[in-house]
Amino acid sequence: MPKINLRESISEISKAWNYDVTNRTIGNSFAKAGFFVSNEDSESTEDEDDIFLEELKKMWTQLRGKEEINDDVLIDDFLSLDSEAETSETLTELDILDSMKNKNNTGMNCDEDGNNHDAEINKPSYDEMLKSFETIGRGLQFEGNTPEGDFGALQRCEAYYDRKHLFKQKTQTKLINVISN
Repeated sequence: MPKINLRESISEISKAWNYDVTNRTIGNSFAKAGFFVSNEDSESTEDEDDIFLEELKKMWTQLRGKEEINDDVLIDDFLSLDSEAETSETLTELDILDSMKNKNNTGMNCDEDGNNHDAEINKPSYDEMLKSFETIGRGLQFEGNTPEGDFGALQRCEAYYDRKHLFKQKTQTKLINVISN
C-alpha cells in the first residue's frame, strides 16, 4: 500500500474540485469498484428505482406464492425490519479521550510493513524539478484536449523555479577572491 500523506491528499482533493468531477464520474468510479451496478442506458435514477421496485414486487409475489411469507406480512414491514437496529454506538467523552491518547501514542502511519515510521519527504533537487517540468510538458502534449493555459501555467512554474534557483546560486564574491584567481 503506498504511503499517503496529508499534503498529497489535499492536492488530490484540490484537483478533483478544480477540474469539476461530475456525478457521473463518481458514479462510474463506484461502479468500477463494485459498490453498485451502473446502468449507463437509463436516463435517470428514477427509472432505475422503478425497475428495482418492479423486481422487488415480483420476488415478493413469488415468495408469497411459495407460502414462505404469510399474507399478513406487508412488504413495507419486511423492508423496514431492521430500521430500528443499532448500527453504531454513541461515544462518551471518556471514549473520545482514550481514542486520542492511543492515537498520540501509536502515531498514524499507513505503511503495512512498519519500516518507514520516521520517513521524511525530501525536497527534490533542481535537476529533478527540471525533469519533472519536462515530463509533465511532454505528457500534456500527448493529451487530446489540453487547454492552452495549462502549457502557459507550466512554463510560468518552470520560469519561477529557474529564477528562484538562479538567485540562490548568485553569491557576491569578494574583490580579493577575484584578484587572487
